[in-house]
Amino acid sequence: MAANRLFSLEGESALVTGGSTGIGAAISRLFLQMGARVTIASRRESKLEAFRDSVPQHALSLHSIPGDVAVDSERIVATAVAAMGSISILVNNASTSVGKPMRDMTGAEWQTVYTTNLEAAFRLCQSALPSLEANRGCILHISSASAVAGDYDDAAYVSSKSGLEGFSRHLAVELAADGVRSNVIRPGLINTEAFADYPDEFFESQMPLIPLGRLGSPEDVAYAALYLCSREAAFVTGAVLTVDGGETRI
Repeated sequence: MAANRLFSLEGESALVTGGSTGIGAAISRLFLQMGARVTIASRRESKLEAFRDSVPQHALSLHSIPGDVAVDSERIVATAVAAMGSISILVNNASTSVGKPMRDMTGAEWQTVYTTNLEAAFRLCQSALPSLEANRGCILHISSASAVAGDYDDAAYVSSKSGLEGFSRHLAVELAADGVRSNVIRPGLINTEAFADYPDEFFESQMPLIPLGRLGSPEDVAYAALYLCSREAAFVTGAVLTVDGGETRI
């Protein structure tokens, strides 16, 4: 294969949940640049519009769906298939957190996090499966370094992300005979909008823990996603790719 064709996504159709900001936006933007048709889903119409406005050169290849994966997974998939004709890449990126330790969390809060972070992934995968099988496509789940390192105040988030990794490993086995791959990216501390209100002291305290000495960028994660969703990763399934600057070293 010619070098200038490496990691091309020409002919691919990707659905990216949580695709309008942060890591999801970086993945969506890179996939568009590499030739894919992309549908992004997000709860906030204003964020969808802002993303569309940021990539006018890709207007013909980009579709957007307002919706919450916690309640709209089947509709989101059906709308994406109608818009693009098929789905060959599914990126389960949308997630939520209530930021509480186990002792302070209500059952309803726990369930809210699990519904978005794990149950929605199941429903999205199940709904998209006929299209993924027809295209011998791939599924990418965005987890978190906290899935293995833990956290002080995110009991439901940490455990739901661990569950997501287990779900991906299962899918890698179940769907292999149909040519569908399933992989995970495990980001560390990534400089996204989610950390906009954090004090400088927080970041200063984290730097000694990261051997590469900086925060990750959404683009760092997007390049990992491009590899795992490309034809060059055709023999990679059931994998977890950690993108954390060496922080967890697992």
